[in-house]
Amino acid sequence: MNTNMNMNSNESSQLKELREQVEQLRRMLGKEEIVNQKMMRRVMRSKADVLRRRSVVLIVVAILLIPYSLWALSFLGLPPVMGYVTAAFALVAAIYDALLLSQLPASLFTRGTLLEISAAAVRYKKMHIYWLFVAIPFLLFFVWMFFRFAEGNAPMRIGMYVGLGVGAIVGCRTLANTLRTTQEIIDQIDDLRGSAGE
Repeated sequence: MNTNMNMNSNESSQLKELREQVEQLRRMLGKEEIVNQKMMRRVMRSKADVLRRRSVVLIVVAILLIPYSLWALSFLGLPPVMGYVTAAFALVAAIYDALLLSQLPASLFTRGTLLEISAAAVRYKKMHIYWLFVAIPFLLFFVWMFFRFAEGNAPMRIGMYVGLGVGAIVGCRTLANTLRTTQEIIDQIDDLRGSAGE
C-alpha cells in the first residue's frame, strides 16, 4: 500500500509539473501571438504608407496638370475648351485622391480594430474601382475631341498615340499595384482575425 501511495504521489507531482509546463507554454505562446500581431500591423501600416504616398504623388501631379493643361493645349493650337475640360478633370482627380487619402489614416493601423482596418481597406479598394467610371469616359471624350481637332496634323496624332500608350501602361500598372497592395492588407487582416479567433 505504501508503494501505491508513493506511485500516486509521484504521478501527482508529475501531473502538477506537466500542468505548470503547459501553463508556461501558454503564456509564452500568448506573448508570441501579441508580437506577431504587432509585426503584422507594422507590415500593414507600411503597405498603407505606400498607398498614401502614391495618392500624394497623384494629387501633386493632378494639381500641376491644371495650369499645364490650360497652357499646353492652347499652345498646341487646340481650342481652349479642351484645356478647361482637362483642368476640370485634374481638379476632380485631385479632390478624389484627397478623399482616398483620408480613407487610410496612419492612426487607424495603431489604434483601430482589425474590423475597422479591414472595412477601410475594402472601402479604399472599391473607391479606386469606382474612379474608373469617371476616368474612362473622360479619357474617351478627350481622345474623341483631340482627334476631331487634330485632323490632318500627323505629328500631333503620333504624339497622341505615344501619350495614350504610355499613359495607359502607367495608369494600368499603378491601378494594379494599388489594388494588389490593398488586397494584401485585407488578406493579412483576415489571417490575423483567423489566428486571433475574431
